Amino acid sequence: MNFIHAIFNHILEQDQKLVRDLIFRQLGRAPTVQEFAQFLLNFEGNELVESPRKTLGQTFFENQELRVTLERQQRDMGWLREIHSSLANITQLLGDSNTRAMRRVNELETRYRDLRNISDEVQQQNDRLQLDHNSMQRELTKCHFELEDERKDKQMYQLRWKELKTAKEQLLTDSQQLLTDKQQLLTENQQLLTDNQQLLSDNQQLLTENLQLLTDKQLFLKDKQQLLKDKQQLLTDN
Repeated sequence: MNFIHAIFNHILEQDQKLVRDLIFRQLGRAPTVQEFAQFLLNFEGNELVESPRKTLGQTFFENQELRVTLERQQRDMGWLREIHSSLANITQLLGDSNTRAMRRVNELETRYRDLRNISDEVQQQNDRLQLDHNSMQRELTKCHFELEDERKDKQMYQLRWKELKTAKEQLLTDSQQLLTDKQQLLTENQQLLTDNQQLLSDNQQLLTENLQLLTDKQLFLKDKQQLLKDKQQLLTDN
């Protein structure tokens, strides 16, 4: 009965009158509820129309299906709008991330160039120190040869010690002073070598940090490529 009332409420007042007149003409009396319901579901409208028409019940069912389809389509459209909004947000986030990544890459490249310039300057200083060290090494070798010659002279002076005692004492004094000066020179040269080794160690540390920076840059570019692949996969899936 609820179903019958639901259908009957969608019929215009003039159509309701037409239904009552037709059913009374056919039955010659007031219909029962079952007869009225059967007549209402099978009613095809004006009998003067020869072409077949859908029954009121069929039209009602079709309207019900259309309403369900429309509601489903509206839900689907809402879902598609949400997906489109989410994709727009993801695209914006990826764009911002790519901008930050490019800015970071530029900063790392600038820092790498600065470190490379510093490394070149340190290498040039190291080359100059190496030249100075080589020059001092030659000077030290020359001093050793001179000292050896002096020792030979000393042996000769010992043979002539009695005759040249006074000259020998003076020569020994001068030789001792020369040895002191040469020892001082050796000490200074050793300190210079120590400083040079420290500089080489600092240069090696700087090169190690530079390699680490290059490694970090490669990892960063690899992460960026993975992010771009994920973005492409997401767009492909959608």
